[in-house]
Amino acid sequence: MQSAKRNENTNLLEISDLVASVSDAIAIVDKDGQVLLQNLHFDNLPKALQVRLVNNLQRANNQIKNYFLMGYQVKLVSLVAATAIIVEPFTKELSQRLLPITELTRNFAEHDDIFNAVALAIQQSLGWKWVSITRFIGRDRLEVLTFIQDGVKLENYEYDIIGTPCKTVIDTVKFTFFENVVSAFPNYQALQDLGAVTYAGLIFKDSNGTPVGHVMAMHDDEKVNYAQAQHVFEVATLTLSAHFKLTEMNRKLREANKMALIDKLTGVGNRLAFDNKLETIAKLSHQRKSDDHTVAMIDLDNLKPLNDTLGHAAGDKFIRLMAKELEKLGRSTDRIYRIGGDEFALVFSQNINHSIDSILKRFSLMERKVSKALGFDIGASIGFASLSETSGNIKGWIKLADKRMYECKTTRHKLTTKS
Repeated sequence: MQSAKRNENTNLLEISDLVASVSDAIAIVDKDGQVLLQNLHFDNLPKALQVRLVNNLQRANNQIKNYFLMGYQVKLVSLVAATAIIVEPFTKELSQRLLPITELTRNFAEHDDIFNAVALAIQQSLGWKWVSITRFIGRDRLEVLTFIQDGVKLENYEYDIIGTPCKTVIDTVKFTFFENVVSAFPNYQALQDLGAVTYAGLIFKDSNGTPVGHVMAMHDDEKVNYAQAQHVFEVATLTLSAHFKLTEMNRKLREANKMALIDKLTGVGNRLAFDNKLETIAKLSHQRKSDDHTVAMIDLDNLKPLNDTLGHAAGDKFIRLMAKELEKLGRSTDRIYRIGGDEFALVFSQNINHSIDSILKRFSLMERKVSKALGFDIGASIGFASLSETSGNIKGWIKLADKRMYECKTTRHKLTTKS
């Protein structure tokens, strides 16, 4: 160990003169975060920056080789048993390249509209007079999502792109610019009306790589920096593509969450949706003691004989028909759930004790209707309970409705046996 330490110190001494002669700020830090060597430029950095550099190094992922901190570009170079931190001030070129990112970050904090934020960032980075962000709404038609003139948002509109520079941008699928756009498109009156001289554009894509729209900017001066414009546009379109990808992912996530609550066979709510409904009712019942609900637990009869006689396709049809009819049994605010193979739950949004007799008559008609559709004698047992009967106890509420449903089933079985 002592020999290894001596070798390490010797190696540091050998490069100390080299480190001292470099104009950038350099520090060499071991794996424990101890600074082994630093030059005068690093020593002259603000103490707060030095501390953050070392702390960031200890937390940094090994894949992070470059980052920016407190107005400096930081590079990490892996050495044997140590890491070299190289700190460079922003160069003018680097500042220009980071400007659109800085503007985007600031604008996102100030604007809810991402399209407006991106357009303003482009204008503030380039100084061009007009900036627009569009979305494709047809093969040759665009919808303007935002249009900025000298920092002021104008009204959105739609337009056809045939015979416009936008069509060229879309066809080339790469950064495109025109140094004299009016000469290039002499028949496009809108450009002449605006007084545009220069034009640049670039498309952006969705998560599938499909073009979604494009970013364009125009200026009334021919003296523009197209290289800088290309970089700004690339940053802007990456931002917009990420936005559309995130939007698409959120949409798919919402759809997946929605589908996770739907019974695939019947299209009604499933057991998870039913449990979620019970949780919601439990929370509301604590907040509003006067609220009451009724639940009906339903169990289908003769499903097995139907499957054995006519096949499982007929059994599935029985379940689907019952789900469809049970949805009609309640009102628009009531919800039906399939909570098991042949079990359903119907949650009424209020106490329906006064309507149970009429619901039971409709329930009986429903059984006969489904039996006729199947050509087979089927039935269902049902039991009702109001939440107030169990003083808001959710488990007790469902248990009471289940008990009454099985009492109904037992009675029906006795009547069937006697007949």
